[in-house]
Amino acid sequence: MESIYLGNCWTPFNWIYAIYDVLVKILSIREIFQILSLMYLLFLYIGFLLISKFDISLSLAFFFPCVFWICWAKIKNETWDIPNRKNRLVPLIFTLIYLSILAIFWKNIFIIIFLVNVLVILIITKFWKISMHNYGLSAMAYLIYAFTNSIWLSTIYLILVIITGYARIYLKKHTVSQVIAGTILGISVNYILLNLI
Repeated sequence: MESIYLGNCWTPFNWIYAIYDVLVKILSIREIFQILSLMYLLFLYIGFLLISKFDISLSLAFFFPCVFWICWAKIKNETWDIPNRKNRLVPLIFTLIYLSILAIFWKNIFIIIFLVNVLVILIITKFWKISMHNYGLSAMAYLIYAFTNSIWLSTIYLILVIITGYARIYLKKHTVSQVIAGTILGISVNYILLNLI
């Protein structure tokens, strides 16, 4: 494909196309999707900071569960996303206990929201595998809108939901139903939760 250059200026489309062109020459589509899947935690963390109005101290609620998750994946000789549903239970239980302790000592709405979401994911994971990537990103899209009223930030996250969902299916990490279920649950659980609080 040739680069599309419009006149004397580079449009945003030109920049996106140029980046895509370089990435495709260096990486395969599969590798690009794997990188996107790895960036999931970064997207969640940024969203977490956005809804908490950049309360850096809340990083504790995010950091230790992520470290435990990655260590557990190493112990179980799995990839970082732990594709085996049953092996996800221990890190989810650890996260639930950890967040419960934080919630007791540190009464913060965002920790409570995080705690409830982990509980929902844990219950579902006990019986069925859903896309936690899509659950987390769609939940974050809704929470960003609910706490910041920023349609454009929510839209960015919804676009990430679509791209990530496609990537998870493309990489054969999830089925279409698991991705759709994760997306719908991420939004609906948080909608219900915020209406109850």
